[in-house]
Amino acid sequence: MGAVKVSPRFLYKATEERREFRLQPLMSKGIIVNHKVKGKLALRCRRATPYDKEFLKQYKIDAVKEARKDPIKLRGVAMIVKNVGTGGGGYVKTVVEKKRKKETIGTETVVKYKIRPEPDPQRKTQTTWMTKEEIDKESFNESRVWLDAGSGMLAKVFLEIINCKGIPNLDVNVGLDRNKTDAFCKIVYEDCICSTDVIDDCLSPRWMPWTNRAFVLHMTHTSSPLFIGVFDYDSSLHTNVESHDPIGRVNVDLTKLRADTEYLLTYQLYKEGTKISDRKPVNGTITIRLRLEVPDERHLVLSCLQPPPTVYVNDSQKRDFLNDIRINIRMCYGAVVDCRHHWEGHLWVLYVPVAFSFVE
Repeated sequence: MGAVKVSPRFLYKATEERREFRLQPLMSKGIIVNHKVKGKLALRCRRATPYDKEFLKQYKIDAVKEARKDPIKLRGVAMIVKNVGTGGGGYVKTVVEKKRKKETIGTETVVKYKIRPEPDPQRKTQTTWMTKEEIDKESFNESRVWLDAGSGMLAKVFLEIINCKGIPNLDVNVGLDRNKTDAFCKIVYEDCICSTDVIDDCLSPRWMPWTNRAFVLHMTHTSSPLFIGVFDYDSSLHTNVESHDPIGRVNVDLTKLRADTEYLLTYQLYKEGTKISDRKPVNGTITIRLRLEVPDERHLVLSCLQPPPTVYVNDSQKRDFLNDIRINIRMCYGAVVDCRHHWEGHLWVLYVPVAFSFVE
């Protein structure tokens, strides 16, 4: 169709601002291939940070591992994102793996718990087994791994999932005391759908600072709600999101936050119902840490005068697309519609700021 030419100076001095370049005709052996070229190509780039370099280094390692399994399934960054949130103990792991132990320290006997999904890579010996007090203290430390998501330029929402407490046990079918809920969280915000790691067999899970629990969400409009859902991971043969049992959900109103202020918030989890009178008993609580970073407060205020733009969440597979629809309906409206067979007729049920686009 066409091509653009970008100078090295532009790439070196770019500051992540959007720039549009008009498409130019393609040349082949000095001959113009296509004279009628229309359209523009929008680019946004910046110099790589130390985090970017480390990310690409890890990506190459993961890409090699994935290519050895099946070279056809290389999908760039999407391949890494798919690994986020996977887990669940399963029957065999629940029976075999030890989750807690007693240890004698001096004259006292303390109970220690195995850190899930994995210990701190930098302190494996100290963080493989910890007491409840040590786990609580560690979970409130600053996150070390952040997932950058979204396309907005208005503000940045820094979200950390700290813990859940008192969630119900949804894995009682195995008949073992060890088998408990495999909890993970889903975050839906504008064009972002993110997942935490799975904490298996725990009714009060804590997400550690080195796990996938922290997200930088780029804001497009001030009125956009932040949805957080807690699910029980189901590692059965079913791959649909409906096999992940919903535990509870919350809707966070970001309009009440002040910029550059850190909030530690605890919400009660309700499974169904948007009205208080319709809500069922509390399914535990969730604690999150929030911070809002606003580069231009005037721009933020003026954005309220415009309607929220339509944004798109693209998926590489039809199965992922259907899963995204189901999980959004669950988190935004509860179990108000069954879209297993008629998903096309129920797209209207999704909340207004988000529309979905399936890309083959």
